Amino acid sequence: AVPIMRVNGQLLRLQGEPLSPERAEKLLGALLSDAQRARLLEHKQLDACFHVENDGRYRANVFIDRKGINGAFRVIPEQPPTITELGLPGDVGEITGLHQGIIIVTGSAGCGKSTTLAALVNLVNETRRDHVLSLEDPVEFVHPFKSSLINQREIGKHSQSFGRALRAALREDPDVIVLGEMRDCETVSQALTAAETGHVVLATLNATTAHKAI
Repeated sequence: AVPIMRVNGQLLRLQGEPLSPERAEKLLGALLSDAQRARLLEHKQLDACFHVENDGRYRANVFIDRKGINGAFRVIPEQPPTITELGLPGDVGEITGLHQGIIIVTGSAGCGKSTTLAALVNLVNETRRDHVLSLEDPVEFVHPFKSSLINQREIGKHSQSFGRALRAALREDPDVIVLGEMRDCETVSQALTAAETGHVVLATLNATTAHKAI
């Protein structure tokens, strides 16, 4: 097929010749490191972020289907968003006054959970003098140092799993722990423990309503 873009929810085919399986493999393979190629061959899919010089960052999923290799890319702005830019309620800013507990951003796939989480981290970064430890798969928005110290760890690259990274996090002196996604019982349990032991935990969860999140 020719490359396709999603614009305002609609799929639009680009002009030009369809990509052959060989051409698609060459284009996508050029983006991958040796370690990423190995993970793709082993698991048949791969989540990653790519930085294209002078063109920005992209979150990608590369996967294999019956016709060959495919890639789905999402544009990530160079600068983390603010809650004002996203049109979030002003009282969301009250999180800067919390010193323990858990805040969960929920919603369906593609609704803006990661972008909202990035805006909350940016708010903390601008208004608090804290240590923020972010655990992500992959790292999407890159947060520069502002008022806070921020460490961003990528699962699979800087730690083997969310569970291991969370266990280590409690010994790394964070004030705020950011979880890109709570995927399993172990991660949820450790996130609750972190929240109960004097940390602020910011996390996302795939759920469409409050009671489904619980």
